[in-house]
Amino acid sequence: IFDGDLDGRFLSIERNNVVVKDMTIKEYGVSSSCTSTCGGGAIIVHSNRTGFGVKDVIFDGNITDGSSGDGGAIEFMTGSQSNIQNTLFKNNKAGSTASSQIGMNGGATKTNGSSLVTFKNCIFHDNHARGYGGAHTDWNNSGGQTEFFNCTIEGNTAFFGGGAGIACWYGTTTIKNSIIYNNYNDSSLSYDIYEAYTFSENDQGALVATNVIYRSSY
Repeated sequence: IFDGDLDGRFLSIERNNVVVKDMTIKEYGVSSSCTSTCGGGAIIVHSNRTGFGVKDVIFDGNITDGSSGDGGAIEFMTGSQSNIQNTLFKNNKAGSTASSQIGMNGGATKTNGSSLVTFKNCIFHDNHARGYGGAHTDWNNSGGQTEFFNCTIEGNTAFFGGGAGIACWYGTTTIKNSIIYNNYNDSSLSYDIYEAYTFSENDQGALVATNVIYRSSY
């Protein structure tokens, strides 16, 4: 178990082919004094880094609390390529306050630009975002893609709304054989999946869902 006492990140990924496995990453964080590159409370995967992997890891209680702090546990920057397997994200936060604020998105994870990320056999539970996406937010461009295979996303909270479980703003989000259920906007059940745009609207984003159990979507 690695316990950061909320005093900085666990890792900043600046090389290719880094793999993190078989551990608990607990209570790492970016403080409210941060004003630049504040995302990724535990890990930030920098632009164009490829081959990053996470396997059999628990992310527990990590937080990004800086201005425009996204991804309580991990933020994936544009051009990066990552594969996350058999991993539990719980009690991670984008923003420490239980109130809405735009710019603190993805309670556990957030993607950007042309990042490519695959989550397989992962659980997202009790993560919180002051902005969009209680568990995860996609903020990619048309070249970005995020995949969820055999994942459970439950009991997460987004205080600004816009995807209490997953917020799909841009890029392509693919969800297969997964459960996304009972996620909240503040204290009320809300949309488990939020798709802001489709390719037919502005060539910016698309959601593809197959064999997915969810309570509601927008």
